[in-house]
Parts: sequence; C-alpha cells; structure tokens
Amino acid sequence: MLFGFNSIYKVKIAGFIGDIHAEDAYVQLILTFFKERGIKDIFCMGDFCDGYGDVVRAISLIKKSGAVSVQGNHDLWYISGIMRNLANSTPSGELSLETTEYIKSLPKIVNFKSAAGEVLICHGILSNEMAKINPGDFGYSIEANMELQEFIKGSYPPIMINGHSHRRMVKKIEGKTIINVGTIFRDHNPCFCIIDFIKKEVYFYDLTDDRVCSEPELYIF
Repeated sequence: MLFGFNSIYKVKIAGFIGDIHAEDAYVQLILTFFKERGIKDIFCMGDFCDGYGDVVRAISLIKKSGAVSVQGNHDLWYISGIMRNLANSTPSGELSLETTEYIKSLPKIVNFKSAAGEVLICHGILSNEMAKINPGDFGYSIEANMELQEFIKGSYPPIMINGHSHRRMVKKIEGKTIINVGTIFRDHNPCFCIIDFIKKEVYFYDLTDDRVCSEPELYIF
C-alpha cells in the first residue's frame, strides 16, 4: 500500500511489531498470525539489532512481508559502531552490506492516514529515537519532556505510535493519543498488537515460548 498524508488509502486494521532485537522466531510467528487473520498493513518500530536471535533473518522476514519500519536507536548504534559492549550486541561488521544499507535507509518517522485520523509512527518520540514516555508518567515528568511537549503542542497528527520503552501503553494527553506497541524481546514481557482504527481498539497479544497467547489485552483510545 502507498502510505503518507497524500495517499487516499486509509488503514482500517493493522498489525504492529515493537522493538525486534533479533527475535526472528517471534517475527515469523507474528507474521503468520497476521496472515491467518488477513492483516496486510504491518508496521514495525525498528531496533532490529542487539539480541539473542538472527538479525539478518528477522530483517529478511520483515522486508518480505512488506511491513513499513522506522529506525531505532540500536540500529543507529550498530551503524555507528558504538555500544557494542552491550550484552547480546550485534558485533560490528557482522551484517552484510545489503542488510546494513537497509537499516541505514529506514526513516525516523512515517505518516499515514487511518480510519481514526492521521497517524505518526516513530521509535521514540518524533525524530528523537531515545525519547520516551512511560505508562506511569504524569505531572512534571510530562511537562518536562520536551519531545513529548513538542508532539502535544505542535501541529502533528493526533495519534503517535511508538516503541523504545519496551512497555505497552495507550495514553491520552490533551487530545493526543500515544500508543506504545511494546517489544518482542524475550526478556521484557514480549508482545505485539493489532489496532482497529475503525473501533479505536488496541489488542495486545502476549508471546510465550513458541506461541501467541489466545486472549488479548484490550485498550480503547
């Protein structure tokens, strides 16, 4: 599909995969889950690098699915050759030129139209892949969050969908909606979600071992 504000196509129901961290087996499981349910619009929050699994296979699966992805901070760290002393980090130079170029080409922000209005997806907050908001943030923590305030006060879409914090969340602040789709990293309560933009419902599905938990957690926005 052609995404962007100039497109007449409006996303009605879509699948979202949070920070991937090389979890190729989970990527395969989730994509199969989407296919079985006829979900064709798929979005990914990046952070392909640094994890237990196979980065190359995870990226290959995402590319073949036609999913739209943004770039995460771990992707940038790999490209820049920094933070390679982290546990389970992807060694510098391990990825092929083709795979590295794919990571480099990922945008920081993607916009699209949905049945619920215009949507912005990013890794952190807007173009800052390290910025975040947590489910329990309120008061001063929200007021002092510069990137968040820019999103709230600026002429941005009313819905922002992101990752980075690894914490699933649906939060409304001053007429803006923030949906964090979580992560599929196995050590951080892995999950993914399906968003119904017509009903304004978010379904979070937990991942356990090699299966998708059948009963989703429902949020309304």
